[in-house]
Amino acid sequence: MHKIYSLVTLLLTATASAFAATTLPVNDDFDNGNTLGWVSGQSGNVTFDDSAMQVGVNNTGFHSALQFDAVTLADGQTLNAAFTFSTPSSSTWSTTNAMRIALLNTDTTLPNNSNPNITATGFMFGLNNLNGTDKANSGAYLFYRNTNSGPITNSQSPYTVISGTNNAFSGGLAASTTYTYTLTFTNTGSGNITITALLSGGDIDATTQTWNTTTSSYTFNTFAIGATAINPITVESVSLTQIPEASSLGLIFAGLAACLVFGCRIRACR
Repeated sequence: MHKIYSLVTLLLTATASAFAATTLPVNDDFDNGNTLGWVSGQSGNVTFDDSAMQVGVNNTGFHSALQFDAVTLADGQTLNAAFTFSTPSSSTWSTTNAMRIALLNTDTTLPNNSNPNITATGFMFGLNNLNGTDKANSGAYLFYRNTNSGPITNSQSPYTVISGTNNAFSGGLAASTTYTYTLTFTNTGSGNITITALLSGGDIDATTQTWNTTTSSYTFNTFAIGATAINPITVESVSLTQIPEASSLGLIFAGLAACLVFGCRIRACR
């Protein structure tokens, strides 16, 4: 009977580990400023107070980046990346690549106040804000880089465009308005990854953009924001969450239930 309880304990430990995988590797609301080690691509371009991070203070597209323990997505796993930000008071942004967001994997430890060319693999979103009179020409393009060397957000040169549109959602970004941009990356197996992007807030009629692509990028350790044309933006929170495959949890619970039933039968036979 002791062996059965030991097995149950082992399964419970595995279950706890599976739930632990859903905890946030990154969850920053900047309540105490820069406590997680964000780095700036240019001196003075990123500042902090006790509730937010300002990106693009120098009116440039240099990054604010955070590196974290690498997350690798197994088949069926998803990485959710979301950040909430507010736009500045100016509303003259009718431009492509008004904002860039990157999720990468690199062996380079990023220095602060510097914009090095790094070798990296991963994705970048170029958020367009072509808010003309009808404000119907905004959307995002998805870019990919495969071990290419170059900067993180202030240049497209290391990236290759996958696809995108300028008509993904109705309404452009307005001045002095708060938005949330939610990105998901799901390893769907067989070398495929599905990526979605949802921008919501203000008067935007939130619409999800979806890309299905075949890449080798399932590991990430760097998240970056570049306020290329809309600057400075005020970032109020950033979170990254890894979601384990649901079927794995089902197998764990099935094994636990079977073990408990088996233990009860042995006790009944004694």
